[in-house]
Amino acid sequence: MRSIRVAAPGDGLAVARLMSYVANDEVRPDSPMIRAIEKRGGVVPVRYGQVACLVAEVEGEVVGMVHTAPPVDWLATFPKNRARALAQRILQIELLAVDPEHRGQGVGQALLESAENRLLDQRGHLVYAKVRAGDYPVMRWYRRRGYTIAAQGQSVLINTTQGLTGIEDCGDGYQLAAKAVQPGTKIERFQDQGSEHLIAARSA
Repeated sequence: MRSIRVAAPGDGLAVARLMSYVANDEVRPDSPMIRAIEKRGGVVPVRYGQVACLVAEVEGEVVGMVHTAPPVDWLATFPKNRARALAQRILQIELLAVDPEHRGQGVGQALLESAENRLLDQRGHLVYAKVRAGDYPVMRWYRRRGYTIAAQGQSVLINTTQGLTGIEDCGDGYQLAAKAVQPGTKIERFQDQGSEHLIAARSA
């Protein structure tokens, strides 16, 4: 099997092509976002934390990418100090794309593991992606990599110094795929006042 290298992007055209494929829209290689990603080595500061873009290369060809960010809109609902603290603990996979000709070769898994390791490096706890409701192949793909799929409208909770805090899918036709990345933790289901939630908890 050919070696997969995950690194900061150096080819804006390749990044734009992959983003366009997923978004079904034109993403220009000279767009401000692409230029910022290239200039800053794949990492761009945002209001709470960092947006990161990494690409997978096989024999020097860009064949996949992962774009991650703190959940900025959700964080904006908290006071600034708390939002900054939460941004260090939670990471959203905003976009994970693999060139169709290179699927089934471990490219997506290498990208996902790189994103998880970045979160671990900053002592984070929870990584999640939004999966279109009913997209069972993608759900199965995440499940095989240790993710738990929330039902539509179901919260994923984490413990904070101020109690339990939850992320929801916002009722926009997506479901959350979540994983606790710290050693000795996992996502569990629990009932609270007749409602089921997911929680990132320490394993027994």
